[in-house]
Amino acid sequence: TWASNRKFVESATDVATTGGADIVYFGNEALTIPGAVYIFNGSQWEGTDANALATSSGLTAVALGETNLVGMLIRGMVTIAVTPLGVDGNALYLSETISRVSTIPPTTSGAIVRVMGYVVDTSDKTIWFNPDNTWVELS
Repeated sequence: TWASNRKFVESATDVATTGGADIVYFGNEALTIPGAVYIFNGSQWEGTDANALATSSGLTAVALGETNLVGMLIRGMVTIAVTPLGVDGNALYLSETISRVSTIPPTTSGAIVRVMGYVVDTSDKTIWFNPDNTWVELS
């Protein structure tokens, strides 16, 4: 019998630290920026971009180190590289800026709107990263 309680707490203020997370270690080695958002293309991790379906609709993760071999956080509490705008509790969307999330959804025709999680604490860049499995392409 496994009677473990999963615990998620606010992460430390250092970029790419976690406060409890699901982390994967796969894909061909690729350079990553700690605290930035990436998508798995079937063989390696590359920067996300809401302006293209191929870089916005698949398995996404936050890099925890300078290569994906350090770990890619696919869900959990994490400190991201760039301070999100807005207030605590706001939804986060995949951004039209490569490898970022934003509290402002994309508006460009053809862009993908996808909820990526929520702001937990803007002052220390902590978010709850939990990418939605659904997305909408703007017409």
